[in-house]
Amino acid sequence: MRYKLYYFTGTGNSLKVAHDLAAQLAKDNAEVNVLPLAAGIPEQRNSPEEAIGIVFPVYAWGMPLLVRDFVRQLPLSPQSYIFAVATCAGSVGCTLSETAQILKQRGLELACGFAVLQPNNYIIFSGADSSEKQKQIIGQGELCSAWIAEQIRKKRRLSPEKSGILTNILGRIVRWGFRATLSRQAKNFRADEKCDLCQICIRICPVGNISLKEGKITWGASCEQCLACLQWCPAEAIQFKRLTEKRERYHHPEIGLAEMLDKKRGESNA
Repeated sequence: MRYKLYYFTGTGNSLKVAHDLAAQLAKDNAEVNVLPLAAGIPEQRNSPEEAIGIVFPVYAWGMPLLVRDFVRQLPLSPQSYIFAVATCAGSVGCTLSETAQILKQRGLELACGFAVLQPNNYIIFSGADSSEKQKQIIGQGELCSAWIAEQIRKKRRLSPEKSGILTNILGRIVRWGFRATLSRQAKNFRADEKCDLCQICIRICPVGNISLKEGKITWGASCEQCLACLQWCPAEAIQFKRLTEKRERYHHPEIGLAEMLDKKRGESNA
């Protein structure tokens, strides 16, 4: 069996889960490729013999717009086994149902969709979890990924996971507001006096929204609010309004900066 796992990540949570799934799936000597969405849309259609997975974070109880657009354009065979895994710090909302609906509009089927808890990384609301809590959540996520891999190996067809009715109703409102204001949110980012112009933020942005202009770090209007720039800044110089100045940063402890910057390399049997 051959597997392709496409991932999108800002702080490394979804990349970690993609690695965990790949390691489990490769135990049967299967060929597993882990590919970043940032590498762009593949030119060729995936083979019907391949199982295709998409691993990504939950944004405002929905799909990141970058992931949504990727799923709309990814060349897929109707015969392929397609699955999705959404990482979140709380509830998954209608994220996986949204993924299924997009595929259905293309005449494709989402065979199954799963949620995997990961440490909190939305610093705009709160700082990082304690190291002890992070370790506990990551361990639980690894167990969950092992179970998910078993379902995938057996080509199970399961309804995508979703939250309760009240959460999903609230989620629609929150998701609409989040997406409607997303293009304006980038103006709330700034580099403070600690910035040494290392330009890691420019290199790590998945949509090329950050640049150096007249000696200053500048944000454009194409922000996904993945927070990679803020969370990976070595000097902790990037802020969102004044909300993040005293909050502890987070990126996955098992994912390194070099791996995050190397977004155009697929990894076999990761």
